[in-house]
Amino acid sequence: KVTKVNRIDIGFRSERDSGFSTGGAVADVPQESLMLTGDENIVNIDFSVFWVIKDAGNFLFKIQDPEGTVKAAAETAMREVIAKSDIQPILTEGRSNIEIETQEIIQTILDDYAKGTEISGDVTCAGDIRIDGTLNGTLTSEGKVVVGASGIIEGQVNCKNADISGTIKATLTVKELLQLKATANINSDINTNKLSIEPGANFTGSCNMGSVVKGINNEPKRKATKETIEQFA
Repeated sequence: KVTKVNRIDIGFRSERDSGFSTGGAVADVPQESLMLTGDENIVNIDFSVFWVIKDAGNFLFKIQDPEGTVKAAAETAMREVIAKSDIQPILTEGRSNIEIETQEIIQTILDDYAKGTEISGDVTCAGDIRIDGTLNGTLTSEGKVVVGASGIIEGQVNCKNADISGTIKATLTVKELLQLKATANINSDINTNKLSIEPGANFTGSCNMGSVVKGINNEPKRKATKETIEQFA
């Protein structure tokens, strides 16, 4: 099924997948899990990647082993991130940032393959984050969320500030300033304190906000009207 959320495990296998009993729930796969850190320590990292099929045609016909490609991309991405990280943040507060960076690298690799896949899951980060691929899930950031022109988010976004140039099909909750660029295509409800919209931005949905920091002049190319925005001010 195209809508099915698939899972690939890196560094470990369940007894069902491994085909042998270990007396426990999982079996370790050290050739996948052992990785060298930036400060020349070895860590044992087990992780799972959840993914869905983005384009059925690309998935079926453009690569001989789609699932193997996703697995290889995931392991490559994690090794790249671990290789430039010290062991202490890997084991403590840096884990969320490693997850985010790994996800972005995986998506970039798969896009280069024209693979027809996207990463599915929830993302939480303490700092800023930029999305240029596709994210299905909840994105929570204590900093600024930037969505590039090619970026797509479906689910929910919660952040301090946001700069949107891509497509959002998610409930947007922004504590401070939300900026919609000319290429933005928003099909969702918005909750924000301040809103800035450039001419050409397309917004469909309800808006609950404290104030408009930048109005829209009467240029013919705009999709959202000044009157529409002012009614929420």
